[in-house]
Amino acid sequence: MKIGITMGDPAGIGPEIILKALNPQLLTLNSQLIIIGSEDIIKETAKRFTLKVPCPVIDCIKIKREEVPYGKVSYKSGEAAYKSILKATELAQEGEIDAIVTAPINKSAVNLVHPDFTGHTELLASLTGTKKFAMMLASEKLKVTLVTTHLPLQKVPNALTKESILDKIELTYQFLKEIYPRNQ
Repeated sequence: MKIGITMGDPAGIGPEIILKALNPQLLTLNSQLIIIGSEDIIKETAKRFTLKVPCPVIDCIKIKREEVPYGKVSYKSGEAAYKSILKATELAQEGEIDAIVTAPINKSAVNLVHPDFTGHTELLASLTGTKKFAMMLASEKLKVTLVTTHLPLQKVPNALTKESILDKIELTYQFLKEIYPRNQ
């Protein structure tokens, strides 16, 4: 299985998290991993934390560290994060990768590039033409589908409707039925 990992926000913790998670001593996956983002940012992050870049990097945006200082929201950092997601989606749709893992982004930075951006889930649905979708948090023993995403807590009660709750229940049921058929 080929897994594409988006770089995340180059001015944030995305590149660092990826490289630390892919530490060869910790990694036990039998998959081919590919980082999608800026090769310069990934290499600079590896050097900064004395880490190795353990897999190929698809360099989909030319950007240097000095263009995206740590902790600063900018158009450049939002553009880099956004383009990484676009490239990963393109590679998945073309069958070049089998799955996408997304590193953390700064929504404020991405909004400078794409004002309608609300989150990874919504963007991936839009890019793939998916009409019915949800964010699911999953572990081996527990699966949780969110009815609302990216809302301030005070807006959640008005966003919860009988229809939205039933829609997510049905979507979750269909997904779990497909993934975990009873005959197994």
